[in-house]
Amino acid sequence: MDHTKANLGHLGGPFNTLASHGTNTASKHNSEFYETLHGRGSCKDSIKKRPKKKFITQKVVLALIDVAKENNEKEWVQRYWNTWHCQNDLLTYKGRAYGNLCKNRFCSVCVSIRKADMINKYLPIINTWSNIQFLTLTVKSQPRQNLDKWMQGMKKAMSRILDMCRKRYKRGKGSKLIGIMSLECNFNPIRKTYNPHYHILTATKEIAEIIKKEWVRLWNKGQKTLALPYLQNIRKVMDTEKDIIETIKYTAKIFTDPEMKKKKGYKAKKDHKIYAAGLHEIYKAMKGKELFGKFGFNLPNGGSLAPKEQITNKAEHWVYDPKITDYVNTSTGQVMTQYVPDEELESILDEGIDLELK
Repeated sequence: MDHTKANLGHLGGPFNTLASHGTNTASKHNSEFYETLHGRGSCKDSIKKRPKKKFITQKVVLALIDVAKENNEKEWVQRYWNTWHCQNDLLTYKGRAYGNLCKNRFCSVCVSIRKADMINKYLPIINTWSNIQFLTLTVKSQPRQNLDKWMQGMKKAMSRILDMCRKRYKRGKGSKLIGIMSLECNFNPIRKTYNPHYHILTATKEIAEIIKKEWVRLWNKGQKTLALPYLQNIRKVMDTEKDIIETIKYTAKIFTDPEMKKKKGYKAKKDHKIYAAGLHEIYKAMKGKELFGKFGFNLPNGGSLAPKEQITNKAEHWVYDPKITDYVNTSTGQVMTQYVPDEELESILDEGIDLELK
């Protein structure tokens, strides 16, 4: 097939840089020439990034499939295969793209769409807060066998703190807590431990200090010190959108420095590795848990932003081809973006994936 460069202009004119979506599905309607499009689809800027996210996701989930097979976990094998197929087929119409979503936490495509959706929902509200603070709460790192229990314990601890402070506020004896929070987890390849932690944005520094104080009090009783005070960090937010992204962007970091050196940014470095077995344990511990939450405010009731279904015979069909790491138009053979992975990323995904069980 002659893969000629596609003009991304055909995807539409000016768009917001954030992807927006409803229920992104596409199906036949009445005849093979008509398609039914649901939801709002994704904008041009989002689609331009899609091949890279597909490339990373497919490589990682193949490793996760190997780990799940080794554990004889058929349910997880199927989940990972569902993510491998996520957004393999796209339809484009009037500058937007439509396709089925797996909605799994380990899918880079679905995570990016969720991230954009959350920013659209929460940024206008958070921008009204007077003194936004970024709070990180953690507990003692745990071995694999304890991870699920400890993550559940952290959720219970946070619920207890919020409920207690809510009752104090109603009695006129405390401040109202306002913020958003997300529970995440990292793997430490040196110690072979897991570090669950909360990222929280609060409306004021006072709120952050209250939550930190109660968190330390709950986890440090008697002779047990499970949440060292100096590891619970508060800092002022200087870039609201950046810190919202930091709060919601992932549940587990895919690329890890084997030496666990602190480096600014999240760009994959050539010496980074992907610890597939560690990631698999994190995803298992997160199954069925609500990881994101808000407290002290309600979202405005704007109703559904998704349009009614559209029926058209003018949609273009694209299929992701792993061999060329891009989407190909099934009618014209055009390549959508001409994305080419850089050498560092290819090196990590081809040689830097560790499957050893920890």
